[in-house]
Amino acid sequence: MLISFTLLLAENNFLYLNSSSNYLVSHCVVFNLSGEPIRNFNGHICHFFPDGSYFVAHKSDLIKRNERNREILKLVKIYPHHQINLSNNMNLLIMGSDTVQIKQKLVRMDVLYIISPKGEILKKFSFQQSLDFLIKNNILSEDTFDQIPENSSYTENHLELLHVNSFYQIPKQNKINSNKFFKENNYVVNSSNASHVFVLNESLDKIVALIPKVKDKNRIKFFSIIHDVQPTPNGELIVYNNYNVHDKNPLSKIEIYDSNFEKTLFSYTRENPERFLSKIAGGVQFFSDGTFLYSEIINDHSKVHYINKKGELIKTFNIKWPSLLKGVQEMKAYDLASFIKFNIPY
Repeated sequence: MLISFTLLLAENNFLYLNSSSNYLVSHCVVFNLSGEPIRNFNGHICHFFPDGSYFVAHKSDLIKRNERNREILKLVKIYPHHQINLSNNMNLLIMGSDTVQIKQKLVRMDVLYIISPKGEILKKFSFQQSLDFLIKNNILSEDTFDQIPENSSYTENHLELLHVNSFYQIPKQNKINSNKFFKENNYVVNSSNASHVFVLNESLDKIVALIPKVKDKNRIKFFSIIHDVQPTPNGELIVYNNYNVHDKNPLSKIEIYDSNFEKTLFSYTRENPERFLSKIAGGVQFFSDGTFLYSEIINDHSKVHYINKKGELIKTFNIKWPSLLKGVQEMKAYDLASFIKFNIPY
């Protein structure tokens, strides 16, 4: 059943976030819950550790810095983008890119990395490994390759054959799932331009399933532009649905689906006082008490909202964006009390 909500104000229901340990992070800027930037690191994606060290994506490289902000290792030509998440055993899940040659033409093909906190590349999967699978399932076609310009390159033209937006590992499941591939330790990867979610095996060397299973035009229409797809312990997928390209009056939505993407279990959107329409980016974070944090990008400004499971507004964060922060991909909350304690500011 589709449930659509208009924002309401809920008092005294700010259950998960608290001022003593939780902070908001966008790119490499850390904000307190008053929306003020308190730490700003030079990079476009960061992951922070309790000991004060952190990984920072800077241009094409992934760099680890210690608590004194000194570089201690560098992984070059990773091209990290969108977000960094943690696996079930606390390794880093990173989306990167390669420039690959297909039919004598250079194009961008995205890559998945699992990297240890020490900076070891434990696993790597390039979607180039699965070209036959992608063609067989109509994700890519032979015509696609024929249309690639002769002098194309990722660095110059940003021509993308397959672009991924989110990369998560499926957590331990609380119940038996009807989708046999939606199981603990497999991986869920969203691609906005492929209009599918890929499920990869625990070894991260094979695509084992597509969600939706069949590329049906009627089912795929609403699944065209999506920036964040997260698996839950209850066998569900939380989705930041930017918009349906076929809608005459499109709206962005925060949605929950079953693992086969057949049943809509929850859907939140907003028309008043301002339409929720974030076409180019965005992220959602689900908390154990059923609340959500989501970010939206509207024209040249961004907002971050915290809502309860009834779709009622708990809080809107008034973010004071640093001038150097050009565009916001997403904002999420983390317990950074230990990192803030041990990291020594520049």
